[in-house]
Amino acid sequence: MITTFVLFKDSKESFLSELNRSSIEYKPIEAFSSGILASGELISLAQAVVSSTAFAAIVAAWLKARASRKVIVTTKGNKVVHLEGYSVAEVEKILSLADRVAVIDTVSGADQKTTHPNASAGNSQ
Repeated sequence: MITTFVLFKDSKESFLSELNRSSIEYKPIEAFSSGILASGELISLAQAVVSSTAFAAIVAAWLKARASRKVIVTTKGNKVVHLEGYSVAEVEKILSLADRVAVIDTVSGADQKTTHPNASAGNSQ
C-alpha cells in the first residue's frame, strides 16, 4: 500500500532533504489536469516506510525544527489529525493509518530566523 504526501509551500526542499539524508525512497506522482489546481508536489512512500519508527522520528524532528511547519494526516477513515505535540510512537501509529499526508512549511529556510520553541529545550538565549 502506498501513502501519498503532498508537499506545500516551502516544505518540498527541506522535507525531501530529510528523506534523502535518511535514505528513504520516494516516488514523485505526476498529476494531470485540464485546469489549474491548488496543489503542491505529490510523492508516494510505501506503507512499510510510513509505518516505521525511523520515519516517524524524521517527521517529528522536521516538525520541531520550525514553528512554521505543519503535517496534517488524513486517515483511511477520513479522520484529520494535525501532528503537533505528538511523541514519535504516536506519530508512527497515526502515520500507519494514513491515506494522505499534507506537509506544509509556510516560511522558506532563507526567511526563517527562529526555531520552534521546543526544538532545543534547555538552550537559553
